[in-house]
Amino acid sequence: LTLITGVPILPGKTLIIFDEVQECKRALTSLKHFYQDAPEYHIMCAGSLLGVHLRSRKAKEGAPSESLPLGKVDFIDMYPLDFEEFLLATGCERFRDEVREIPPGEPVPEYISSVLKDSLDAYMVIGGMPAAVAAWAETGDISEVQRIQRSILRFYRGDLDKHPVDSMGTLQKVWDEIPRQLAKDGSRFIFGHAVKGATAERLDQAVRWLENAGMAYRIFQIDKPSVPMSMYEEGFYKLYMSDIGLFRLLSGAPTSFLNTPPEQYKDFKGAIAENMVLQQMMLQLPFAPCYWRSGATAEVDFVAPLFYEPVPIEVKSGSAKSSKSLKVYRERYSPRVAVKTSMDPDVSVGPVVHIPLYLVWRLPEFVHAALTASGWTDPDEDFESKHRPLSLDREEDPEAGSNA
Repeated sequence: LTLITGVPILPGKTLIIFDEVQECKRALTSLKHFYQDAPEYHIMCAGSLLGVHLRSRKAKEGAPSESLPLGKVDFIDMYPLDFEEFLLATGCERFRDEVREIPPGEPVPEYISSVLKDSLDAYMVIGGMPAAVAAWAETGDISEVQRIQRSILRFYRGDLDKHPVDSMGTLQKVWDEIPRQLAKDGSRFIFGHAVKGATAERLDQAVRWLENAGMAYRIFQIDKPSVPMSMYEEGFYKLYMSDIGLFRLLSGAPTSFLNTPPEQYKDFKGAIAENMVLQQMMLQLPFAPCYWRSGATAEVDFVAPLFYEPVPIEVKSGSAKSSKSLKVYRERYSPRVAVKTSMDPDVSVGPVVHIPLYLVWRLPEFVHAALTASGWTDPDEDFESKHRPLSLDREEDPEAGSNA
C-alpha cells in the first residue's frame, strides 16, 4: 500500500481503511492476521450492505468461515443521525449543550425550545442521512438535499435489484409499501397489499433482507408487556423506515407538510412522528421496542425495554392532552412509568412522563428520573453491590494478606 500510494504507513499514526470490504474475502480474512501478527496497525473497514453479506455468507456455509474474524474485530452498527446529532451538525451545539444542563422535568426556556422546534421541523424533512445533513448544513438548499436523497434511493433500488432470488420484485414492493401502510394507521403490515402471489417464505426473506441491510425496522406486537419482551411477541408486526428523510421523500409529501392545517396530512404526520421516535430509540435501546394492541379498542405505539422495565410510549404529532389507549394500558398493567411525547411544550417527570418531541433523544434520562422518584432500584447497581468480586476487595485493602 505504501508503494502504491506513496504514503508511509506509520504504526500508531496511520489509519488504514478498507472500503467495500464485503467484496473481498481475503480482505476480511486479513483482519485476523492484523490482530494476531500486526496489532500495532489500526484498521477500519466499511461496506455497503455489510450486514447482509456477512449474514448470508454464514447461512450459506452453515457455520462461521475463516473469512469472518470472529473475536478479532469490533463490529459497530451505523445509523442515520438522531436529532441530537442533527443539532450538532447544523450549528445548534450551544442550544444542545444548554438543554443537556436542564434536569429532567424542568421546563425548557422558550428561547431554546423555539430553536429546537424549528430544528425538528427541518429534521422531519431532511432526516439523518449524513450526506443529506451535510448538504443542508453547508448550503441551506433543500433542492440539493432532495437531489442527494433521490440518489440514495436510486442506490437502494440498485441494491434491491441485485437480490438473487427476487425475480418478482418483492423487495422493492415491500420497501415502497412501508410508508403507505404506516400512514394508513394499520395495526400491522399486510403483505397482500404489497405483493400479490408471493409465498410466505419469500416475503419473510424480503423483510429479513431489509432489516439486515439497515433499511427497515421490524417492530413486533406483544400480547403481554413483560421483560424479556421477545417471549411475548405475536406473529404480527409493523415495518418502519430507518430514516425519516427518505420516508418523507418516498411518500411524496411536500417539504411544507408540517406547516399545513392540522387536518391536512394528519395520518402522515402521525406516521412520520412515530418513525422519528423509533429512529431515536434504535440508537438508545439494547433491544428494539415492541407495540401493544388490545383487539380493536386500544393500541400503544411502543413498549420499550428501558432499565429492564417495559415502558409504554404514546406518540402524538400534535397535542397529547388525552390518550385513551395509554389510559387503557395503565389501568390494565399499572406500569411504574408511562411516557407521552408530543409537540406540547410541557415537561414532567412522574408516573406519566411527558417529553416534547424535540427532547425525545433524552428519553432514557427522563425515564430513569421517573423510576428513581418512584422508589425503584437500578437492578444493575443492586447486582453489583451484592456480587462484588472478591478480587476487587483484595486490591482495595492494602492490609489484606496473601491468603485473603
